[in-house]
Amino acid sequence: MCAGSHIVEIGQVVYDFVMRRARVRFRPCVGVILALLTTFAGTAFARIVFAQTGRTVVAVFPVVALSIDVTPSLRNALTAYVSTSIAETPGYRVIPSQALEDALAEVQRTTYSEGYDQRTRSEVGRKVAATVGAITQIIRIGDVCKVSIKLYDLSENISDVAHGAEGGCDEASLLNSIRAGLRSLKRQPAVTTEIKVGVQAWGGYVGGPYFNGGLQPSARSRFREYGIDVRFKRLDTIRESVRAWRSGEVDVMWITVDDLPTEYADIQAEQPVLFLQAAWSRGEEVLVARPGIKTLNDLRGRRIALEKNTTAHSFLLVSLDLAGLGFDEVRVVAASSNRDAANRFIRGGADAAIVWIDEDERCLRRVRGARRVATTEDASYLIAESLVVKESYLRRNRAAVRALAEGWLRANAEINDSPAARRAAVEVMVDAFGVSAHVAEEELKKVRLATRGDNLNFFGLSPDYLGEKGEDLYDYFWARYTALPGSSVPPKPSWSRLADGSVVREVTLNGAVHGPERAPDFQYCTQSDHQRPLSNKALSVTFPINGSKLSEAAKRQIDRQFGRLAEIYFHDCIRVDGNTDSRGSLAHNVGLSKRRAWAVKRYLTRRYGFDPRRIIAVGHGPRRPVATNATAAGRAKNRRTDFELLH
Repeated sequence: MCAGSHIVEIGQVVYDFVMRRARVRFRPCVGVILALLTTFAGTAFARIVFAQTGRTVVAVFPVVALSIDVTPSLRNALTAYVSTSIAETPGYRVIPSQALEDALAEVQRTTYSEGYDQRTRSEVGRKVAATVGAITQIIRIGDVCKVSIKLYDLSENISDVAHGAEGGCDEASLLNSIRAGLRSLKRQPAVTTEIKVGVQAWGGYVGGPYFNGGLQPSARSRFREYGIDVRFKRLDTIRESVRAWRSGEVDVMWITVDDLPTEYADIQAEQPVLFLQAAWSRGEEVLVARPGIKTLNDLRGRRIALEKNTTAHSFLLVSLDLAGLGFDEVRVVAASSNRDAANRFIRGGADAAIVWIDEDERCLRRVRGARRVATTEDASYLIAESLVVKESYLRRNRAAVRALAEGWLRANAEINDSPAARRAAVEVMVDAFGVSAHVAEEELKKVRLATRGDNLNFFGLSPDYLGEKGEDLYDYFWARYTALPGSSVPPKPSWSRLADGSVVREVTLNGAVHGPERAPDFQYCTQSDHQRPLSNKALSVTFPINGSKLSEAAKRQIDRQFGRLAEIYFHDCIRVDGNTDSRGSLAHNVGLSKRRAWAVKRYLTRRYGFDPRRIIAVGHGPRRPVATNATAAGRAKNRRTDFELLH
């Protein structure tokens, strides 16, 4: 149910409450006051505030009554109702009444004024950092009742919006006044800002176009609730996105966090600010391979076709890391595009390729025995699809950017939660992106559209969240791209310089639907169909002789070489295998290796907050050697802990 519907329900409750307690002779006037406020203080009220002032922080001052006896309790109830109605409208913040009272007391100590006059309101508003004031005035002259609601800019003391309704105090006349007010309130407010946004034709960026009713501004756009028009431009490659943003074709560009190291040199002069995460990719990138390549470890020495400096390249980097392979242990076949990478694989120029989902089916059809080895469905916190503005644009248009973010997050929550909204999003993708309904449906299965809760986690604004954050990905990929041969990646700026979570923090969306993604039920990790190995990474985790306590050095090694990867591959199960050399009895070594595997499991659950059911700890003793036990060097290789991801 929309916020406006809730407001109407609240209005009816307040109306009934006050009417039961108001003096009988003033009931008609009180009735029109509340009826008008119920309508006026809802969504239409919020639209007018934003459209006329472009600001959203409102100080709601006490109701002013002239020539009508309104009790203090009724005055407080009416004021609280107006305040609550505005506060419950998405995108608007209301200064708490106690803060207004405290500010008034401070102003009165210096001005010796009594009550709220125009000057006092302005002083109070400035003290509490409000920019818009709202005053409700009730006037009775003889048998005529008039309600006037004024909105004004506190910095200039100029009224921006004033709406009044008047008539006799009999119910029929009052109803006519209410109807007149309703007709005028239904008029569409003027749009004050147009934002141009670049999007990729991909399900991860559907939230904005869905909320807009398409790519172009129109009367259907729900962004107009916030007084903004949004014009979307399709830009399918990162280079197109960057060029359009730098030239001013678009105000907001799409980018993924892993793109930042390779694109920063071209965008740093514009002072980019990443202000919103739109989605997590969950399967857009696919690693296809010829027979004989079953796990990521099998990529050693193979030719892999991909387009460099794209999400495909990033997926390869993390895949090699997960398998314990260096970039120099594979041969990258540079392709000019996603389709070119697929063609090179099909024609025999590569043993494997990383392509997008629109090309993987073609690869599998054309190459006998080809298979999908891995997708970003496994690497569920790897590709963070995001939105960026210039710092100067955000400074000048902060309210509009916040409105864009809030509308986008509302859309994402709806599409995640409602089958009907998902069907509507498919229709938008068909019209806007030119894809079939089947492709659109499949793309939406391959993303997690980010909610406000997801964004709070992403920007590190949730103190209890231990999972993968935007800054973690940023640091990881900057290090990986910098280490590549011939790298031209510039020095890394701080994450706080590039990312600003304050826009998301200011968004007023509450409820479970806007919360973060729920953790999986890792009971499936004990099922056989989730025991297929994706990769195996052997670490020589050092333990004391005959001991199973992890040293601080061992913990740092786990963090550096596996912990971050396990966060990225958050939906995959983990198998920890403890191994020893052959010295000592079999029973002793099996028990020792099991205790060591469990020590690693306990550390991962405590350090990263992983569900214990996700981790399978097994001790093999000396039964799985990788080298001879006849030499010291061989025994050292056999004393190892294997980390395996299962999917």
